Amino acid sequence: MAEDHLSAETRAMLGRPAAERLAWFQTEFWIKYPASDAILARLEELVNKPRRARMPGYLVTSESNNGKTSIAMRFAGLHPPVFSEADNKMQMPVMLLEVVPTPTEAAIIERILSILGIPYRLTDPVPDKREAAIVAMRNAGLQLLMLDELQKILGARLEQRRAVMDALRYIANQVPVPVVAFSTPRGTGGLASSDEMINRLRPLTLPTWKLDADFQRLLLSFEEHMPLPERSGLGKKAMAALIHTLSEGLVGEVYDLLELALSVAIASDAPRIDEALLRGLAWTPPSDRKRLARAATP
Repeated sequence: MAEDHLSAETRAMLGRPAAERLAWFQTEFWIKYPASDAILARLEELVNKPRRARMPGYLVTSESNNGKTSIAMRFAGLHPPVFSEADNKMQMPVMLLEVVPTPTEAAIIERILSILGIPYRLTDPVPDKREAAIVAMRNAGLQLLMLDELQKILGARLEQRRAVMDALRYIANQVPVPVVAFSTPRGTGGLASSDEMINRLRPLTLPTWKLDADFQRLLLSFEEHMPLPERSGLGKKAMAALIHTLSEGLVGEVYDLLELALSVAIASDAPRIDEALLRGLAWTPPSDRKRLARAATP
């Protein structure tokens, strides 16, 4: 079959208008791969672990745009809030909280209250809001608290970092609930203000992709979601090597690169993506973007 490189759902998009074909690839979809599956399995173990004081947790680190947030969102999606008719209240087994820029203890607690739908006043004392958050988390049956973008804590002053980490440790102890934080390697310095949190959050690394068979399989999985009538052969050695060079082995960069390539292919009515199309893209590899950004900083 000429279009057997596509999933059945993607194949059905081939006759659709250009904008719809591109939007299909831009819509959220999940691709399984070994490293993400391993982390998801660890998180599942935490959710199912019996409650006790000082629950263990993990610190998941990887370079920027390498799939951390996608994994966190995937796990939260696998454990959505559910309404309990027996208790007449909403149960939230997993909470995903993105750390706000230059966070404070009050900002983190207020975000927790907002997610749980608990009203509060900005003028309420922080200890009162903290206790309200703990009670609400217990009532919601929270089994895992995930903190995304932990590196943002570095934007706060040292005393603010200590206050935030101490508050999170206290909340985790009182609920009790395990904590999983997602961060770039640089962001692990944010834990330096709390020895207990350093000891509690065991490290898990999401590595950048090597140019190997797993990377080639990843590209084939992406190609299944790209509504082009002819096979691009993204998983072939030469194409995989070029994509790996341009993306530097970061899965988020792979997606962004392929999204750009697909938009060009659709706009030009190309039946597939080839090396010439990839080389002709207005694309700057991530390390070059960082270098240019540093050079532009006064």
